[in-house]
Amino acid sequence: MPIARFAALLLAPVLYLSIVVTLAALLAYGVHLVTLGSLNFSLVVSRGAQIVLLLSLIPLGRALGLQRADIGLPGNSRLGWKQLLWGLGIGIAILSVHVAVMIQLQIFKPNPAIRPTIADFTSAVPAALASGLLVATMEELIFRGVMLAAMVRLGGWLGAAGVTAAYYAILHFVKNDLRPAGDEVKWYSGFSILSDGIDYLMTETRLDALLALFCAGLFLAVVRWIRRDGLILCIGIHAGWVLVIKLARRYTNPDPHKPLSFLVSPYDQVIGYGAAGWIILVLALTAYVAWRRRPARAMRS
Repeated sequence: MPIARFAALLLAPVLYLSIVVTLAALLAYGVHLVTLGSLNFSLVVSRGAQIVLLLSLIPLGRALGLQRADIGLPGNSRLGWKQLLWGLGIGIAILSVHVAVMIQLQIFKPNPAIRPTIADFTSAVPAALASGLLVATMEELIFRGVMLAAMVRLGGWLGAAGVTAAYYAILHFVKNDLRPAGDEVKWYSGFSILSDGIDYLMTETRLDALLALFCAGLFLAVVRWIRRDGLILCIGIHAGWVLVIKLARRYTNPDPHKPLSFLVSPYDQVIGYGAAGWIILVLALTAYVAWRRRPARAMRS
């Protein structure tokens, strides 16, 4: 790959995200003035960035000439629902194995504060599923949808998978502790919050969680490579993962005194080196099966 194209592959998302967060920081101050400071300014900045990012996908996709097929959207709603259900099952199965192994190793122990009754479970599961679907839809549209399609044009599938997985993992660590309110909010406060988020990224990023998130992003990119119309499938898998993580955090607690406790990251007390290793294994098996089946499909066609 030429150096110029490789540089564009790495830096194009930085430029795009910089424009998005700049707009979000400026708009947040406008929202603060209109609402007379009644909203949490830090929340306005973070949610504003997400909204601007989502809304900007439409003109960005049009500017790049991306079609539904490029983004990975299936041709009809029936296939979309089928993919979503299959994805949920696959995502739940993958991460449930990880959680089950952690329980077997006694790294995860029952949470004494929560009794896993049927009534509690029937209320916790829908809430976790709704949260998972919301997060997964937003993130998959961005990373495995428009961004992956754009990166494929710059550097092919291999480069696009690596770059989008890296950005997906890194952006999970952009957080901040600033909570300006009232007269403390100035026109530049949004930029201060963004700067604090970058500082947090540089100082608080954990390698174990970063590796797990990168492997997850790589797995989802491979799913999109295998199923070019599989964006909804990716959303389902991602939502299944979030569902299992939320339930695991609710009903179990990690035991830091166990010899293998390093397999679980303090980042969210579920993923870590253990999850990364398991996802790499699943990814390798998935890629191998897909590779073995490609000649057969080509011969039939």
